[in-house]
Amino acid sequence: MAAQPSIFSGILSAQRPGDKSVQGHSQPVQIEFISGPSKTHALAVHHNPSQVTMVPISPALYFHFEQAALLFSWVPPDPSGGSGIRSPLYISLPDQASFWDFLTQFVRCLQQAKHGQVPVGDDLDYLREVYSEPMDIDEPEKPPARPTSTRAKPSASSRTPGRGTPGRGTVKSASPAKTTIRHYESVRAADESAHSGDETENQAEEEEEEEEQEEEEEHKNRRRSIRSSLSSGSKRSSLSRPSIPNSELVIGIRHQQSYVVSGETITVLKYDDNKLKPDVSVNVTNLSRKGFSPSKVHLYDSDSSLLMMDAAESSKLYRMDLNVGKIVEEWQVDDRTPITDIVPDSKYAQTRPQNKVVAFNSNSIFSIDPRLAGNKRVESDTKQYSGNPKFSSCATTEKGQLAVGSDGGDIRLFSKLPASRATTLFPSLGDPILAIDTSNDGRYVLITCGDYLLLLDTSLKHNPATNGFSTRMSADSRQAPKRLQLKLEHITLLGGQIEFTPAKFNCEEGVDEPTSILTSSGVFVIKWNFRKIKLGKLYEYTIRKCAGTIVADQFKYGSDRAIVVALSHDVKLLQGNLDRPESILKKERA
Repeated sequence: MAAQPSIFSGILSAQRPGDKSVQGHSQPVQIEFISGPSKTHALAVHHNPSQVTMVPISPALYFHFEQAALLFSWVPPDPSGGSGIRSPLYISLPDQASFWDFLTQFVRCLQQAKHGQVPVGDDLDYLREVYSEPMDIDEPEKPPARPTSTRAKPSASSRTPGRGTPGRGTVKSASPAKTTIRHYESVRAADESAHSGDETENQAEEEEEEEEQEEEEEHKNRRRSIRSSLSSGSKRSSLSRPSIPNSELVIGIRHQQSYVVSGETITVLKYDDNKLKPDVSVNVTNLSRKGFSPSKVHLYDSDSSLLMMDAAESSKLYRMDLNVGKIVEEWQVDDRTPITDIVPDSKYAQTRPQNKVVAFNSNSIFSIDPRLAGNKRVESDTKQYSGNPKFSSCATTEKGQLAVGSDGGDIRLFSKLPASRATTLFPSLGDPILAIDTSNDGRYVLITCGDYLLLLDTSLKHNPATNGFSTRMSADSRQAPKRLQLKLEHITLLGGQIEFTPAKFNCEEGVDEPTSILTSSGVFVIKWNFRKIKLGKLYEYTIRKCAGTIVADQFKYGSDRAIVVALSHDVKLLQGNLDRPESILKKERA
């Protein structure tokens, strides 16, 4: 690191350059990189010979690099050691050469603080791309037409599979739970901009409402099997203030109903007059009639069942039949293999008759097949590492390709299971990966870390028709990743602390490219405009403040304008446009 410049000149300001809404003083400063014991580093900002501000370079520091503005900005740490709200500071660097030298030094110090090692070569180039906000790409006059799904609306017969499942137990499958099935074909034709407000968008909303009313009328007198057969359940008139806080949210696809978990209870939520209302609640007990709090809950087998885990039984899965409202099968993986979580063996497998699911733990990925006698882990579909890569999250594409993240920040792409090795390995940023989502075709992989999201384009730079799931990506074939953060001035609006919930694309079967990305932090829902992100506009997001802390949030299937939000003690359906952060800031300042 001695070969790199360690002292830089810049202009320090308490306001973003060009922002006239906030009064602030600017002054020239000298910025020096200081190395301390145990591979620690800090920035020493010299205001004058007698005044120096120290900024520790650590994973806890909120910072931005803006290439177009030659700007480095950060939120100063709370001097009391707490999480107090502080205003951001900005340093303007004099030229491109100084900007890139400063960025290089900063990245090397930060990665050494995270990993204990200094990145070099291709890894250093990759990390510089991750941490520097790209220049905006000129937006075309007319946005490209959104692909139209050719998926036919399911017939009445296709909505009621009524299929037995040999080899999965003695319980016979009845017709799955029926609810009103709504589709949102017209919404995909709406303008992608969250604030366009044009006639096409209004027409889409009207068509959506008409379709909902027609189908609701068609099904309003139909007997729902889940209502009549949940003998152990009870009607729940309100979700407000349950005694136990909500912990998980599951969004249905086939039958357009959702589920919220609170303690040992699962509540079925129905959509009624554009509102989300509790329908039925059921207490969760295993085959021995012992109650437990389910976790890692997923829909399965044409949305007719819920798979879930019990934290006390890490090698078991439980299947709840939604037609009878109780657990009917327990699957023992084997005696020595714990499960961290499960995912469908392809992105929309839950909407079809289904057997296998994919599971993982800290050092292995494998299939589970309930048709097997005895233990359900498929030995031939198991990839186990001799070391411990600390796998933490997983997602599948429509083709069944896998993206796997780790606590160490590594991202592996697999073409299928079993696999002798990952097809592509992306360098780690050093932060634990909390969740992964993929676009339908696998071109885009969305990574959730604690206070930022990472968007990977897996297509090869010189061959966009091929992606990193099927072909190894060398350093020179990788696309520059995009790091999605909130503006520093908005972090103060959100309480000074960012903890993102698992981010999701608004994917829909038959449509490869999403239009929005959804996550939340604290009491705020946050939605990014995906098309704007592709153009390099990484701060094109809108937000909505909710009445309590958000536990989980997801798009209602088939729409990017309807969002289901699980709060600690309530569940809400947000519709329409969210708010510009600037408008909320203006109100706060007023």
